[in-house]
Amino acid sequence: MIKHIVFFKLSQDGINHKDEIVQKLTKLKNDIDFIVDLEVGINFAQEDRACDLSLIVVLNTKEDLEAYAIHDKHIPVVQFIKQYAVESKVVDYEI
Repeated sequence: MIKHIVFFKLSQDGINHKDEIVQKLTKLKNDIDFIVDLEVGINFAQEDRACDLSLIVVLNTKEDLEAYAIHDKHIPVVQFIKQYAVESKVVDYEI
């Protein structure tokens, strides 16, 4: 199994759209049938190094991760978030 984790640091405008971002990310679980599990977290830490949101997606294989990256339901969400994210970091690993 593969765990795909993304951390997002949002602009102030992004903070104002945080609930919409969370809703769009959460909806991917129902829109993409090969997602095993999906979790979105809203950070409450106030440290400078903290990010604002995290996304954890569990998939069965690396091939599923590749398919997820280019999925027609995923791409519009990525484009939407790019309007509001000033930084993102990713970690992918096998579990």
